[in-house]
Amino acid sequence: VFLWGRRLMAEGWALVAAALTLTVPGLAYSGLLMTETVFYGAMTLAAWAMWRALVEPTPRSHALVLGAVVLAVLTRLQALVLAVALFALLERSTLPFRRAAVALGALVVLAVAWLVAGGFGAYAPASGGYEIGTALRFVLYHAGDALLVLGLAPACAVVLLAVRNSELRAHERAYVAVATAVGVGLVAEVGIFASRYVGRLAERDLLALAPIFFVGLCLWLDRGAPRTRVTAGAVVLAAAALVVFLPWGKLVHKAALTDAFMLVPLWELGSYDTVVGLGLAVVAVLFVLLPRALPIALAVAFVAISVNASRFVEREAEALRTSFFAADPAWVDATAEGRVAYFYDGEPHWNAVWAHVFWNRDIRQVISLDDARVPGPLPQDSVSARSDGALLAGADYVV
Repeated sequence: VFLWGRRLMAEGWALVAAALTLTVPGLAYSGLLMTETVFYGAMTLAAWAMWRALVEPTPRSHALVLGAVVLAVLTRLQALVLAVALFALLERSTLPFRRAAVALGALVVLAVAWLVAGGFGAYAPASGGYEIGTALRFVLYHAGDALLVLGLAPACAVVLLAVRNSELRAHERAYVAVATAVGVGLVAEVGIFASRYVGRLAERDLLALAPIFFVGLCLWLDRGAPRTRVTAGAVVLAAAALVVFLPWGKLVHKAALTDAFMLVPLWELGSYDTVVGLGLAVVAVLFVLLPRALPIALAVAFVAISVNASRFVEREAEALRTSFFAADPAWVDATAEGRVAYFYDGEPHWNAVWAHVFWNRDIRQVISLDDARVPGPLPQDSVSARSDGALLAGADYVV
């Protein structure tokens, strides 16, 4: 983020953008075995590589785009290749397409090969079967949630930069194109997916927007925060409306917190509308009247929520550890003297299977009853009960 920012603005503001990326509550996922925080960096790298290829269309920069996008896709299946098309629209020219022809061609070839090889894997069912009305509603929900994740102001700053597109230099227009394309594309994708497979806010899938849009906020501030009070007020009020009108009563509940750490303080404080409204009001006033104070206000709020979210993660992790293992995660290795099989009958806490296999080397086999399957690529054998109720397993012990 800093290296990207210093090409667009003064180094001081680039450092502010980089510092803000370290304060988001979603970084609490770095204490868990998940891909979210890996994708946080991979997505930023890919967005920067796209911007660089638009500004300096050389074979080296195109190769960098190709590698960065492949890395991001291998980390999480979320598309990133919309920036070139949007930049062409902003420029009213097909030149970016011609410049990036080699990289785009390579991406197309890789995409086709990946699809032929069954690249979607376990996510293959997610390619269709969505109800249009529900999908659109969840896209709006996630647009509001993305604004909440960003602290409202960064997205509004990018909108104001886009409004003044004709006044921007080429490398600044390229940034706006990348940020807008990634923002719109990711919100739409996550919202549609969540409408069928999540049923609540999938905030953790939107975290990677933060570094990209923090760059935009600091670029806007470095340019002197160009705005009129009418324009800035209209933009920030429209954005705030998306957040305010979210059905907080339905979206904020205990099960939703693991996917959306920004909701943790709302859950603990109650009074969702009051808390959200007050926070948005402060950001809106600063955005219109005192924008240079925004980074400090956002950093303070993010750090406070991060502490809150980290404590929540710690409590939940400790509760699960105790319920799964009691005192010792490696209790199977400490107890058994031979080969152990884990018997899974479909109970809801399937992650207990993964946790036991992770901590205990003596568990050599996982046995699933009938159609019950442990989610993920864990090798497992399916068994059915015999007429006398017995199950067959080649192990000395069974968990």
